[in-house]
Amino acid sequence: MQLPSVLRTVGTITLAVVAGAVVFVLIAIMTAQLTAMGNTPADFLPAQQTAALLTAPMEEDVRLLEPLFPALADVPKDCDAVALFHDGSTAIFSSLSTTRRNADALTMGRYAVVLSQPENAHFFQTQNTVSALNAYRALARLQQRNTPWIFLKTDVLPASQTIMEELFALLHPPQQTYVSVLRRGDDVQISWFGEQRPATHSLPATVHTASTGSALLLRIADVQTLYSHIETHASEETRSALFGAINGLLEKTFGKEIQLRYGILPLLSGPTTLNIGTTASGAFFTMESVGNNRQNVEETLTNLHAAFRSAHPATHVVTRTLDHRFTSKDIRMGEMQTEELLLQKTEQWKILLTTRGDGIQFVTAQRGGTFVMGNDIRAVTDALQPKDTVVSPVLSGLIPGTRFADGWIDTELWAPITQKYAPFLNVEGFAPLLPQLSRTLMWSMESSAQTTTLSVRAASSENSPVNR
Repeated sequence: MQLPSVLRTVGTITLAVVAGAVVFVLIAIMTAQLTAMGNTPADFLPAQQTAALLTAPMEEDVRLLEPLFPALADVPKDCDAVALFHDGSTAIFSSLSTTRRNADALTMGRYAVVLSQPENAHFFQTQNTVSALNAYRALARLQQRNTPWIFLKTDVLPASQTIMEELFALLHPPQQTYVSVLRRGDDVQISWFGEQRPATHSLPATVHTASTGSALLLRIADVQTLYSHIETHASEETRSALFGAINGLLEKTFGKEIQLRYGILPLLSGPTTLNIGTTASGAFFTMESVGNNRQNVEETLTNLHAAFRSAHPATHVVTRTLDHRFTSKDIRMGEMQTEELLLQKTEQWKILLTTRGDGIQFVTAQRGGTFVMGNDIRAVTDALQPKDTVVSPVLSGLIPGTRFADGWIDTELWAPITQKYAPFLNVEGFAPLLPQLSRTLMWSMESSAQTTTLSVRAASSENSPVNR
């Protein structure tokens, strides 16, 4: 082969290699630019120094956190994101395409970033970013695309000051470190990142409506697990107040023989519903649950009626017929009256009613292992009737969750009940991320993967849990 021919071949190969290298570099540069343009503020923010990140902040988000971060008072309304650092300074992210260039702004991807303390620019010289946190990734998956939300370290929140605040905190994951908040008007979704407790039951998403006078409906998937969790993790003050108030009411009703742990808790082996309200004659309650088996339930309910009667001496027994639907055994004991009623329906409930001379009642209804108990015959029989249902708040996004508690509350009706029987259960201002909302609220608690979520929704006239 002649030398010129060899040189031409080598030159062609070299030119091809150089051209390929140039094309590769151009593609790499373009890819890097496109990636940077598609980054979010979390991709630039340092995980260690960042205390909170407000994505597409709305005025209500700013007001919610302003007591914790006074610097939010100076944040412009049209920014894309606001980061708050532990030292109290801020970083404001605005889109380069819509923002007039600020000479003091840093360019990060598609954002112009203005620091309230420019000397903090070195914060961003790290690969340990917010977006690399497992907590951020897990909580971000719960948010809908392009939806304003808050990402927050829990160590910036104030410590629990009241018993109600501590009880609320006990619903969070034990080792939670980060929380997200999505709030639109009276709809709020708060999610905590942390290790989850195993759930033995999951509640359905629909909640039964209640009659006039109902102030609170609480559904708990596993009461026994919740009791153990409170007993293990709550402070002595909270345990004494909560269990002391419950056992005090039980002693007043049944005497010293019946305590929560041994007299009531063994009954509650399945999902349990508690309904509390007021009538003209006073406060009422009903509790519905499922026991381990029919015989245990029947024996326990019989013991409860016996305890209710035990403080009053028996006198005589009268047998009578009420109407074609009921058979009745009437046991008169001084100022005490006991009636055993068998409701004749297709699906029979055994209803047992004990009434004191002062009008105070204890009522139970049993069908197999399912039972309802309460202190008002009308409330208990109403609980047995078919009812309409409403859908309680559900976890947003596509992540399936295990619902371990939910319900609704009428805050105006609930306030006087707690004031009389348990003032420490006042719900006003009990959670720093849950400001004063509407009168009637529906809520749910769900666990999903590594998160626990509280969803709260204001009840409307079309979706009200109470028949007014």
